[in-house]
Amino acid sequence: MQRIVDRKIKVDATRAMGLYPTSQEIESYVKEQREMSKDNADFKSLLGGWSISESKYYNLMTPIWADSIVIDKWYKQVVLQNISKPDDPEKG
Repeated sequence: MQRIVDRKIKVDATRAMGLYPTSQEIESYVKEQREMSKDNADFKSLLGGWSISESKYYNLMTPIWADSIVIDKWYKQVVLQNISKPDDPEKG
């Protein structure tokens, strides 16, 4: 449960920072996922196990993937920029 709360806090904070992905970024990611799952037996099995269509799966997953993109942006633009390096006297 704590991981879900932590994720929600990160997503909300990153949205406030203006780092939420654009619709083009989200669409591009979904397109990549569609290509990777094309003709994939495990993916077909997942759909069967969940008893949902491919379209429904992508509708369910798109907001989750958008949040994943925003967390990745936050990590790259906030966390990595503030990590101290041994040879960096400014951040040490």
